[in-house]
Amino acid sequence: MPISLSEATRKLLAGELLGRKSFGEIKGGQIRLSSPAARRLFHFLLSSDKIKVAAGSEELFDGLIAAWNNAPLDPASQ
Repeated sequence: MPISLSEATRKLLAGELLGRKSFGEIKGGQIRLSSPAARRLFHFLLSSDKIKVAAGSEELFDGLIAAWNNAPLDPASQ
């Protein structure tokens, strides 16, 4: 049974394994954001302006660096 986007997001922010089975020509796979830094970057991008994220806006760069360096924050513990 497929999971919702919000459940997939929750799992990734929690550092849990997210997987999907193959379906027809679409390969299955798995992903886990295993480090706090990866989870912080994902959290930052989720909370950023979606248009800027989709465009890869340079305006996000300072926020990405700040999120990367914010070692005390781990979205998995929230």
